[in-house]
Amino acid sequence: MALKKLLNKGTVYKRNDGYWGGAVRYLDETGKVCRKGFSGVTKKAILKKISDYIIVFKKEIAEADFTHQALEKVMRKWLEIFCFPSVERSTYDSRENAARLYIYPVLGDKIIAEITADDLNGLLAKMMYEGYAHSSVKRVYIILNQFFRYLYREEWIPNNPMARVRMIKKANFLAAQGKDDVPLSDSITVMTEEEAGMVLDLLTSVDHRLYQNEDVLAIVEEEAAAYFAGEKTAEETAQIIQSRIQIYISESN
Repeated sequence: MALKKLLNKGTVYKRNDGYWGGAVRYLDETGKVCRKGFSGVTKKAILKKISDYIIVFKKEIAEADFTHQALEKVMRKWLEIFCFPSVERSTYDSRENAARLYIYPVLGDKIIAEITADDLNGLLAKMMYEGYAHSSVKRVYIILNQFFRYLYREEWIPNNPMARVRMIKKANFLAAQGKDDVPLSDSITVMTEEEAGMVLDLLTSVDHRLYQNEDVLAIVEEEAAAYFAGEKTAEETAQIIQSRIQIYISESN
């Protein structure tokens, strides 16, 4: 979706009936040429109407132009308007928390149009060298990838900076943290205080209790193993678990 664009500064003319008329031509979001007309008793009145219209028009463009807004403002809107209705609440909470804890502090104030692949690679590298788990960094990578891909697909940005960003391979990631040759028991990354808070928030938000089902627990334990091994993100693991449990319930009825 493109932005609206003014094609002229407006024209004013005297009508046959003695009144004055005016018009402003512009392109709408689909690229169609449109015309906004005005009428009035005096030429001065028409000029005032055209001037007021152009001021409002430019303000609407500025508000809709994501490229000249800070990342945090745009990403919050993207999460609330486009992600919230389409994902499970737990998935949304996970994305919102990850953005708030990891993305906004580093890139939140940067203008979208000024963000480069180096900035995005720098955020992932910063998290890696600060000792965050591979799964946490991958979750941030997925959020950034979906966010910039959306902006590019909707034609808000001319180029997608995430196209030149690659998630760090787990072996290289662990090597950079000095964990490539350590025993498995020592390579498990303890959750940071922020990550522990995210888990606690999720647990305290639960308002239903179900009876224990050994088959369901087996599914959860099996898929969770891949997450703790760093092979899948929390989001991917949750989706797989949900899908398998739904199939199990359908087959059991």
